[in-house]
Amino acid sequence: MSGAFNPLYKGFCPVCGGDILSSEVELRGFCSRCANSGLTSILRDIASSGLGDFEEFFKRASNGLSVWGAQKIWAKRLVSGENTVLIAPTGMGKTTLLIIYSLYAARRGKRVVYITPTRTLLTQIHRRLVEAAERAGINGVNLIAYDSSMSKKKREEVLSRIEKGEYSILVATNGFLSRKSELLSRSRPDIVIADDVDSVVRSEKNVLRLLRILGYSDEVIELAKKRISLLWRLMVNKAFNNNDKYAELVKEYIEVDSLIEKTLSSTRHAQFIVASATGRMKGLMGRILKELLHVDISGVTIYGRDVTDTYMLIKPGELHEELARIIEKLGPGGIIYMAPHHPFKNMLKEELDKAVNILADKGFRIGEATPGNVARLIKGELDLLTGSASYYGSSVRGIDAPEAIRYVVFIGSPVFATSLESLLANPGMMIRVLLELVDSNDARSRVLELRRLLYTLTPGEVRLVKLTLTGKIPEEALQASEKLYSKYQVIKQYYRETLERTRSILDEKEIMDIGTLTLVKAGGDYYALIPDVMTYIQASGRTSRLYGSRMTHGLSIVFEYRALHNTIKGLEARLKGLNKELVFIDLTSVDLDSEIKAIESTRRNNDSSPGMSYRSILVVVESPTKAKTIARFFGKPVARKLGDVTVYEIPVKIGGEIIHLNIVPTRGHIFDLTTGEEGYYGVVIADNRVTPVYEYIKKCRLCGTQFTTGDHCPRCGSRLFSDSRTIVAALRKIAGEVDEVYIATDPDIEGEKIAYDVYLAVKYYNEKVWRIELHEITLQEFLKAINNKRSINQRLVEGEIYRRVLDRLVGFKLSQELQAIYGLRFLGAGRVQTPTLGLVIDRYEEYVRSKCKKIRFKLGSPLNIIYSVFMEKNSEVIRELKTAKMLKLVRVGREIVTITPKPPYTTDELLSDAAKLNLHTGVAMSIAQQLFEAGLITYHRTDSRYVSNTGIGIAMKYIEGKKLEDYARPSHWGSPGTHEAIRPVYPYDLDDLLKAVSEGVVNTVIPLTGLHLKLYDLIFKRFISSQLKPFKAVKSIYAVYFNEFKLGEIELLTNIIEEGFNVFEKTRVYRELDAVESIEVPVEEVSVVDSSKSPLFTEGELVSLMKKLGLGRPSTYSKIIESIKRHGYVFVSKKRLKLIPSKRGIEVYGYLRDRYPELVSIEATRRLEESIDKIINGEADALVYLTDIGSRLNMFHSINMVNRGDFASTSS
Repeated sequence: MSGAFNPLYKGFCPVCGGDILSSEVELRGFCSRCANSGLTSILRDIASSGLGDFEEFFKRASNGLSVWGAQKIWAKRLVSGENTVLIAPTGMGKTTLLIIYSLYAARRGKRVVYITPTRTLLTQIHRRLVEAAERAGINGVNLIAYDSSMSKKKREEVLSRIEKGEYSILVATNGFLSRKSELLSRSRPDIVIADDVDSVVRSEKNVLRLLRILGYSDEVIELAKKRISLLWRLMVNKAFNNNDKYAELVKEYIEVDSLIEKTLSSTRHAQFIVASATGRMKGLMGRILKELLHVDISGVTIYGRDVTDTYMLIKPGELHEELARIIEKLGPGGIIYMAPHHPFKNMLKEELDKAVNILADKGFRIGEATPGNVARLIKGELDLLTGSASYYGSSVRGIDAPEAIRYVVFIGSPVFATSLESLLANPGMMIRVLLELVDSNDARSRVLELRRLLYTLTPGEVRLVKLTLTGKIPEEALQASEKLYSKYQVIKQYYRETLERTRSILDEKEIMDIGTLTLVKAGGDYYALIPDVMTYIQASGRTSRLYGSRMTHGLSIVFEYRALHNTIKGLEARLKGLNKELVFIDLTSVDLDSEIKAIESTRRNNDSSPGMSYRSILVVVESPTKAKTIARFFGKPVARKLGDVTVYEIPVKIGGEIIHLNIVPTRGHIFDLTTGEEGYYGVVIADNRVTPVYEYIKKCRLCGTQFTTGDHCPRCGSRLFSDSRTIVAALRKIAGEVDEVYIATDPDIEGEKIAYDVYLAVKYYNEKVWRIELHEITLQEFLKAINNKRSINQRLVEGEIYRRVLDRLVGFKLSQELQAIYGLRFLGAGRVQTPTLGLVIDRYEEYVRSKCKKIRFKLGSPLNIIYSVFMEKNSEVIRELKTAKMLKLVRVGREIVTITPKPPYTTDELLSDAAKLNLHTGVAMSIAQQLFEAGLITYHRTDSRYVSNTGIGIAMKYIEGKKLEDYARPSHWGSPGTHEAIRPVYPYDLDDLLKAVSEGVVNTVIPLTGLHLKLYDLIFKRFISSQLKPFKAVKSIYAVYFNEFKLGEIELLTNIIEEGFNVFEKTRVYRELDAVESIEVPVEEVSVVDSSKSPLFTEGELVSLMKKLGLGRPSTYSKIIESIKRHGYVFVSKKRLKLIPSKRGIEVYGYLRDRYPELVSIEATRRLEESIDKIINGEADALVYLTDIGSRLNMFHSINMVNRGDFASTSS
């Protein structure tokens, strides 16, 4: 790093683990001591490869092929013994890698069980293992296969060998695992490979069998169940700010977690390897498998897919002719899928049979989709196959013939059909249907009440409620828990009302579209049709597979009755949750000749076609929420655990390239300044350079205190803490696996410093490290950022280091002085928090000086408002005002005014308005952070009002959808800057958002509580208003009289001349007063309270003043206020949430103001804030500023550079 700073990072050298300067990392990646050792090049080679002799073995066993792309990533994990999920379409080399790894492991004395979904595949795998072993020259590998079609004698012989452990590799089917799980458990395999994970874990019993085979005891499985339950309770209590209960649960969770880890570390477990692209891991046992194996095998991706998705809407009786006509045009090479759960499947089946007969008469050879007939299709002996659109069906999952299967046809949309009663018994679906039925604010509030109630239930309790509502267990079973039973009674009432109302609508309409759901009355029964996304992905994917070196093109057609058109729309909407670009096209607008040409061209001349390129990248963000949100742009990611760090992993096809994403959260800053003895409060200034000393951040797992120095929590003494060195270790491991590293931390100076620390952490392992900025968490923004990568901005990093050093020097000096004087260790001070405390105290003193009485009149019709006036305490008028029955309004002015909408929110304005909703600034910023990371709003730390073209497009989509185009006035609200204003990223108002989340169209990775919804609603309404026209109105000014005494004036809008944003915001207008010059308004109630003409600050009002005075930044407003509250200098009144200084706060501020006026005054603080910008812009030298600050604090005489020798020894 150039400039004034050269930070030292303790224990950070990637080679020796010693201390290292940032300049050394940037220069060569390791410290000067290691540079003289001569081992660094050898260690780098080991770190970057890690495959040892596996690559050579692979080449021999594969007849000369090399490990490539994705295989290399997987191979590193396999060889290290890590539980691994291989996600890729057929043809990417998964099976080849697993076969060769099985032999490699067996050669090293490991016992391998290889599970296949079918007997056909079992035979193929066994044959390929034998062939690969011969090529590799392996002798003595005991390779056996168990096939239920073998003779009884042969089966008994194989079972005996398994019982005795006399095998190196066993190949068997899923059925064998189910029937002989105890036998496999006793044979104690070292490695278990599942070629098709869905068929292995499709039932909870199978998951339990698998865990036992892998070596997990029933005891640890029960502990894992308990940990999952505790995790849910922790999430709920945190969401509802139940801090005491949360702290209690944290302790219990830590105890269970420690017991699990202790048990796991003392027992041997088999390595588990999965090859899958669409795993369905549901239920409690699925979560336990994920918890114990440290990998989530339920990833879903559709990146390797080149399919034109089409549909045709038909009337009853039209299907057979249209189907026959289109297939005759497309020719041989198709599969026709019948929707097994369609409500009108009998009608569809009749028409399908007619079409099959027509096609047979035209010479088409048609057979059921059995393994034998697939082989006949490949050989050209059959033209078409028919099968069932069932997820586990052999025609959906068991066919891999890209050269032969060119198109698929769905007869009826692939759907799940469930009874209306079962649908509504699912509380999430009940909420979705209720949202469609709401017709008032009261109804909406009832929906929110139900959502809040459900969030207090564990997943297990929700399941019990569902089973009870559907009559599968008696209500008496719930009475054992009085709390659960009382909640059930409330939910049951909602259920009955919703069911009755929905049935009545279906009795009248027969079909009801609710977003992606379609409710149907058929044959006297009520059904809910839910799009079967997974079946569609799998079945349509038969047409598009990796064939040689390229992806084959396919065509998919869905035939559906016109009345059920919403099933197509619903399927498309849900698929967009996995791939935003996927769209269904009306078949009548598709050029079938062009489709046929594309289908044929991707299946010939394969050897000369260009291969698909592959690149793996590590994406680093701050929070797990942001990591999950980004990963879910492309499907459902696999969660890989490295220690206590979760890696979200998913491949994506962008253009002609496959990019394998590994997304890792840092959980905020990795390093902070030491609190050890180095320099002055962790800062050394010597030889015209500033050396801040950084240590790994630790966080107490009991009380949450963050610290850097020592091996126990300085607050509660606990030795249970998380350590960010585990994050660095995970980052370095993955950086060594991937091709490039992209750092996507927040786009501000704090985010740039975190990015710099990550860059230093991984530079030794990967030279290709880039910085990208995400101003909103959307797919479009992510793809744009990938294409606009840059280097670390050193000036922004210097600005943040300078800010942190400044805070440390000033804060620690003043804090230690206060602690010494008052004898209280929790006292503290800071360069911004101290003048902010002064603002609160000044306003309090003004409040005391201006105390008076406030008379509040509750006025009746037509105003129906509260009107208040201030009076001196001893005013004689007060006694008379208490008896007021009427107030008289006399118009004294009337004018036409233009009222302009406010611009979208900046941080200070959002916090100010949030305070009016009784949200503390800390809570509001935390909620905004979660909304940003969940991909619902843009970056929330901003002082910009600018709206991008993307933002305007979102607003216009909503405005047009609500028929408000006549009032639209798109506006950028300024020029582009570093950030945008705070705005939503979807065109969804509160109701639309709740609907989208309930259906899974928007996949939020956090539970949306009432606080989230309240803040989102505030942001959304402000943003949409900002994109609408001003409105013109009549403003009437009335003098308010009690008898002949004038109390004051009031301004009211009494007419609208020209509509604008008021049609959206619903501005209150008193039209009945427009022609009224004088009116008496009844007084319903009078109250007199103690008050002041200078009211105390709310947190929001304080933030607004801080912004105006230049105190703090968008990223620090809430932290500053929380800090002065935490130190006990300010407390918040319970009822009106006003800020009141404490006696100690007043004393501390007075001391600091008198002793250090040049540091804690508003003007001095503002100048220091400006100095940060000057350093960022390269207009000033940080050393000069810090030297000046040091002299003001009389610090340099005590530093005396005592550690200069220590630092010199680590530099080159």
